[in-house]
Amino acid sequence: MENKYRHIEKASFLKRFMPAGAALLGWLVLHLISENLGWIENRGTYKLAMNTVHVVLFFYLAFNGFFVYRAMLMKGANLVERIAGSYMTPLAYAIKEIIRVSEFFTVGESFFYCLLTYPVLGLFVWQAGLLATSEMLCRKYYKKRNRYEGNTVAAVPLAISIFSLIALYFLFLYDDGGTAFYIYMESYKMIFK
Repeated sequence: MENKYRHIEKASFLKRFMPAGAALLGWLVLHLISENLGWIENRGTYKLAMNTVHVVLFFYLAFNGFFVYRAMLMKGANLVERIAGSYMTPLAYAIKEIIRVSEFFTVGESFFYCLLTYPVLGLFVWQAGLLATSEMLCRKYYKKRNRYEGNTVAAVPLAISIFSLIALYFLFLYDDGGTAFYIYMESYKMIFK
C-alpha cells in the first residue's frame, strides 16, 4: 500500500510505538486503581471513587484507538503499525478478561466468552470504526495543509465505519441485543455442551 502522506518524518520504532505504550500504561494504571480501592472505608466515598474510575476506564478503552492512531501517524508509523498500536490496549483488556474468567471456565470457554461477548467483541468492532474514522480525519487534516495527496474519504475506511455501526446496532440495539445473545448462547451450546 502506497503512503500518500508527505513530509511526515518516520521516527524510530520505539518512538513510533510510544503513544501505544503510553495508552497501555494509562489503562494499566486505571485498572490497578479500580482493583485496589478497597482501603476506602466510607461507603459513599467508595461508591463515588469506583463509579468515577470505571466511567473514566470505559471512555479510556472506548476512545483509546482514536487518539493512539492519530498520534502514531504523526510519528510516521505506517498503516499496519497504527492499527497494531491502536489495538494494544483493547487486546490487553481481552487478555485480562480471558485470565479473569479462566478461573471459572475451561480455556476454550474463556476464549469463546471473551472474544464473542459484548464487551470485548463490541470494543474490537467499535475500535475498527474509530480507526477508519480517524484515518479519514487525518487525511482531511493533512490535505488541508497540503501534506496528503489523495481522497479524504475513501471506500475502505468508509465501508469499515459503516460496517462497524451496523454491527454495533445488531450487537446492542436490535431487539435489545437479544438476537445476538441468542446466537451467542446457541453457538456456545453447540460447541461446548
